[in-house]
Amino acid sequence: MQTDITPERRWNKWAVPAFVVALGAVALALFTTSTIAVIAALIVAFVFSAISIKQIRWRDERGKGFAVAALVIAVMASIATAIVTAVVGFV
Repeated sequence: MQTDITPERRWNKWAVPAFVVALGAVALALFTTSTIAVIAALIVAFVFSAISIKQIRWRDERGKGFAVAALVIAVMASIATAIVTAVVGFV
């Protein structure tokens, strides 16, 4: 009987918060009228996901899916926010 002695990889501390902030930015965009709050939340989501992806690569941690999903959501929300802001203007 052979046992696996490799330690389990740890979760990255920034991956899940990046995902939550990205979803929060989408919720802000849908349910509020503050463009500044949406842009601030998107900036935070970009920063958190970038930190997370860099640390996951460097430390070989888990959570890459959450970090990449946060980045994709933030990019799509940024494009949508830019289009809406161009059409409607800052609110």
